Amino acid sequence: MPDKDTNPYQDLPYLDNVHQALGTNGYVNKLKQPLRNAVNANRTNVQGMQELIAMLEDTLVFIKQNTVVKKKRVYKKRDEIAKEEYDLP
Repeated sequence: MPDKDTNPYQDLPYLDNVHQALGTNGYVNKLKQPLRNAVNANRTNVQGMQELIAMLEDTLVFIKQNTVVKKKRVYKKRDEIAKEEYDLP
């Protein structure tokens, strides 16, 4: 078993159902128990916990990508382009 210096998750308390937020979405609620089991099982496994954290962070990045404001391109109308190109003095 790794010592406390090499495993920062060793003293992590056991994650119980009461520590997780209540949800109304059925799909989200289905994830609560497997997520809780993954956290509890990897308290003694540093690599497993780091892999779990990385997976959760990647998932959050994917979810939050929709909140990034995308710049809209501004196009000139065909009439404006035609006037600029063929307007001779």
